[in-house]
Amino acid sequence: MDPITAPVPAEFIPIETPPNPVRADHRTRITPDKARDMARRSAIIRAERVAQAKQAKLNPKPEPAPTPAQAGPDPFVSVSLARCRSQLDSLYLKLDDKQLTPAEIDKIASAIAKFSEIERNLAMRPGPGTLKPAETVKSQTRAGWLLGEEIPNKTPVKPVDSPVDEQE
Repeated sequence: MDPITAPVPAEFIPIETPPNPVRADHRTRITPDKARDMARRSAIIRAERVAQAKQAKLNPKPEPAPTPAQAGPDPFVSVSLARCRSQLDSLYLKLDDKQLTPAEIDKIASAIAKFSEIERNLAMRPGPGTLKPAETVKSQTRAGWLLGEEIPNKTPVKPVDSPVDEQE
């Protein structure tokens, strides 16, 4: 009988033992079959990426639709902005009236705040605290100081003559 195809006695068949919790790599052993399969998959993926790159060069994607900021003035936004600004003007005129009660003043002030927020959004201006000057951001970082960036000095310092020079 051929030793390769001969049946193996039961005492030589290894009994599966539970995986050792300390050694977690029992499932990740790389065998020649696994390596061959992974190489084949990798080659397929690489070939697909090359084909996609060639296809993208031949057929470039169309330009994306312009965003509202790039599209130019929208008639609806322009009309809404004009209405909002006229409403703000009328509210400011009402606020100048001397015979208003404190409750009316409070209502007009809250309406002005709401219309001001709407006007800011329609005019596409950033909200308070959303933008920081780049100069301030760079000067306040520690990394900027370590890399040798100069901290801008807003007030120049006058040179001072030493008292010794004045006495001589």
